[in-house]
Amino acid sequence: MEVVLKSSWDFILRKKENYYIFNVVFCNSAIDYSRSFKFLEDEIKIELESMKNLSEEIRKNPDNYADREIIPSI
Repeated sequence: MEVVLKSSWDFILRKKENYYIFNVVFCNSAIDYSRSFKFLEDEIKIELESMKNLSEEIRKNPDNYADREIIPSI
């Protein structure tokens, strides 16, 4: 998988075939962990600020993205 965009301690966006895998870092007082979400090519705008906003939205409302989550995380 090719890394398309990355923001340390925030997210990594990877390209796989005709979709993207968006790994979002979740910070907890005890541990930090990432969760993976799948987006189609036409569903996201690949700009740093846009992706930062999306990662923050996912952290605030992860249940809204449950249908996109890849389990186990990649």
